[in-house]
Amino acid sequence: MSKIKIVLLSLGLFMLYFLVKKIGLSTITSQIMSMGWAFLFLMFFPIFIQYLLFALAWQYSLNGRIPGFIKIFFANIAGDSVSYMLPGTVIAGEPLKAFFLRDHAGMHSSTASVIISKTTRAISMVVFVVISLLIFLYFYQMPVFVETSLGVVLALLSIGILIFLYLQKKGIFANLISWADFIKLPEWVNKKKTNFIHEKGHHLLKLDEHLISFYKTESGRFYFSVSISIIGWAIGAIEIYFFLKFLGMPVSPMTALAVEALSLVINTCFLFMPAGVGTQEAGKVFIFKLLGMLAETGLAIGLLRRMRELVWTFMGLGVCAFYKTTEPIKQQIT
Repeated sequence: MSKIKIVLLSLGLFMLYFLVKKIGLSTITSQIMSMGWAFLFLMFFPIFIQYLLFALAWQYSLNGRIPGFIKIFFANIAGDSVSYMLPGTVIAGEPLKAFFLRDHAGMHSSTASVIISKTTRAISMVVFVVISLLIFLYFYQMPVFVETSLGVVLALLSIGILIFLYLQKKGIFANLISWADFIKLPEWVNKKKTNFIHEKGHHLLKLDEHLISFYKTESGRFYFSVSISIIGWAIGAIEIYFFLKFLGMPVSPMTALAVEALSLVINTCFLFMPAGVGTQEAGKVFIFKLLGMLAETGLAIGLLRRMRELVWTFMGLGVCAFYKTTEPIKQQIT
């Protein structure tokens, strides 16, 4: 782990400690314990449905030979668990997903599908956030600075995603290779670049072929993947709704949508934080106070989400151990 990541993780842990200290551990635990049996239900069922939907969306990102749904489902969980465990990364588990499907779809096809799936999930997240906030703002108001900040963040995200999508359709790796020729670099860097292109260039161009082919011939599958992913994000709002209901603080569906949408924006802005430690919980406290709810309930929700993430992360690592892919994946990532 780099020094920067250690510093960020330390800051996140300090922020989390400060929030728990200020609000009171006994207050938070009493709220969580009041949920009773619903605690276990909400730990597993909503996220299970969300994983099913995201796996289905990924399946529709594949072109050619398509592996079985169960294989895709477990590969998705395993990949996300690796991304969660490696500090400060959100894509470290993506090579693992492709690795899982290599024998069923081929390495080029499975890698291309991971890129497409990541794209459709990003697009669907922005669409979900925009729709949710528009619905909420139709009934309620937020401070002007919050609305303005959201508009700027969502505009920047949308531009970045659309540029990435455009480059995929035009051959992203071929363009990167050609652009590399125009950049003046030190001789030793140029030598490494030349060796890399010589060894991996044909694989990257093959990926381009799969990406271009998919976007040209499978537009229906692309839009279906986006649509299913939007429903997947909506499951998060349903989870929030029931968390609050069983915590004894029922809210309207619009408020649950707003909480989830704002959480996604904050988590995206702090992707550089290792596993979102501290920022995820602080974000929930900020959102709840912004919407006129109790800070301790916001922190309880943040900690419940953290516990759920840890449970499913260890389940994903168990999938890695079961398929005996830990060592090869480590080599893929490094």
